[in-house]
Amino acid sequence: HGELGYVRERKGVIKIALTAGVTIVPVYAFGVTKAHRVLQHRVLAKISTKLNVSVAPFFGRPFGLLPFGPPFRVPVVVALGEPLVVPKMESPSQEDIELYHGKFMAGLSKTFDTHKAAYGWPDKELVLL
Repeated sequence: HGELGYVRERKGVIKIALTAGVTIVPVYAFGVTKAHRVLQHRVLAKISTKLNVSVAPFFGRPFGLLPFGPPFRVPVVVALGEPLVVPKMESPSQEDIELYHGKFMAGLSKTFDTHKAAYGWPDKELVLL
């Protein structure tokens, strides 16, 4: 099983960072995907795609039956990656955004791979979509 990260098309934060000249830190929170059960259905996926927003009802305690309920008690560990220093650009080009977005995704993958065994997931892979 792999962990999914939906970041391939999310480049706005990179553009903002380049415009402001602020450092980006890749962060992965291990365990968050186990905190709730998420209802997945192809109809919801189609609606999410059309609206460009995630429509994902989730269930928590007790017993995974309570819609939008409190999270299950699972350990959550936040891992910080190496900071990505970006230059300040008044108007970053698409090429600049793509370059630093690629570096950000590489940093996110490295952060996951560096810390996954310590969390108890030595065989998990991070899939960036």
